[in-house]
Amino acid sequence: MKQQQELADACKPFPGHGVELFSYVGDAEGGRLGGLIKAGLLKGKMIVADRRNGIQIVNGPEPEGVEITDNDHALAVAISNSLSAAHIANRIAPRMGKQGYSTVTVGTKPFEVLK
Repeated sequence: MKQQQELADACKPFPGHGVELFSYVGDAEGGRLGGLIKAGLLKGKMIVADRRNGIQIVNGPEPEGVEITDNDHALAVAISNSLSAAHIANRIAPRMGKQGYSTVTVGTKPFEVLK
């Protein structure tokens, strides 16, 4: 898939860097998009901790689109630019915790954001 290869190419300068990939419990659409993102990251020689179906919303609105934490700024920008080129709505969020693994969280209805 062209978008996966573009994501892989964007990640090539970061071989061995880690990304935690999340999606929300019961959100099949977000899980599928997460799988496509995972494939691109793996092609780019990234280490991916697959935590799809691992977040549950209790009290609050369900986030939409894709959020990338800024734990590794150059990597976050590369992933964001690649997703934007594929017309996938995304944003870079402030760093969470210590420097290290970045996270990519696929919100619910990721494709609805594009309408």
